[in-house]
Amino acid sequence: MKLAVAGHLVTDRIISVDKLPEPDTSVAVNRITDSFGGTAGNLSIMTAQLGLKTEILSFVGDDFPNNYTKELKRHGIGTEGIIEINGEKTPTSIIISDRDGKQAGLFYQGAMEEMRKREVPDIMLDAASGADMLHIGTGHPDFYARLIDRIKERKPDILIGFEPGQEIHYIYDENSLWEMLKRADIYFTNENEWKKTAELLKIGTEIEILTLTDTYVKTLGENGSMIYTSGEVIHVHAVAPERIEDTIGCGDAYKGGFYGALERKMELADAGRAGAAAASYVLERKGTQAEGITWERIEKRMEN
Repeated sequence: MKLAVAGHLVTDRIISVDKLPEPDTSVAVNRITDSFGGTAGNLSIMTAQLGLKTEILSFVGDDFPNNYTKELKRHGIGTEGIIEINGEKTPTSIIISDRDGKQAGLFYQGAMEEMRKREVPDIMLDAASGADMLHIGTGHPDFYARLIDRIKERKPDILIGFEPGQEIHYIYDENSLWEMLKRADIYFTNENEWKKTAELLKIGTEIEILTLTDTYVKTLGENGSMIYTSGEVIHVHAVAPERIEDTIGCGDAYKGGFYGALERKMELADAGRAGAAAASYVLERKGTQAEGITWERIEKRMEN
């Protein structure tokens, strides 16, 4: 089964502190970690390790690190759908994370900034050809609506997963969110993103969102996750990690495990459990991209 992942490829700088600074103050930095990240990169590395043939669809600058391309290819991830824009910079993220897991961040969109004005490149469509599932992550909804429509011309029955991420707070409005949801089969958010979803759509309960999409998945951190469909509501318990080093990247790992289970035609409850298991491994290490995660390791931790 093939998964196409649309979203950001980012160079990350993660700054660890004891406590986030208040306005007009400064705090001591415990550690600075530079790494590769972005929703598309994080998710793809997880799904590739779990056995899915994965292709990335993204825009980057002409400064995109060769080492990032090599890292993606090392995992067997297709890179033909990564479009390099001359004269633009690769998206860059600076994340400040405290010891309680609270975060603040700065984000430079770079080559992804103008995607809403772009037509869908044929090379991106070709790269996604044959995909059974398409995951839409961060990026501009106008472009993604066009991308979904063009891909569905080629593969009408492709399954569409959608997660706006933190961009729901500053890129989306009621109309753009509605347009994306009506094209999606599965919608993913965390609790804060759900609150913004409810505000934009003027709804009060999670069940109401099912008038637009078939399945809604809400992650709740240490409280697990909820999966809503027209027929049932499923509570999935979190999988406890052996230790907690960092919370960054857990959401991408959850979706990676979720898609890995769908590829194996597992039920939604088990998909949520697989997502929780994948997220637990990311909690145990620094950085957003977990190495050495196999489906066998996911299954072992799902049994706990």
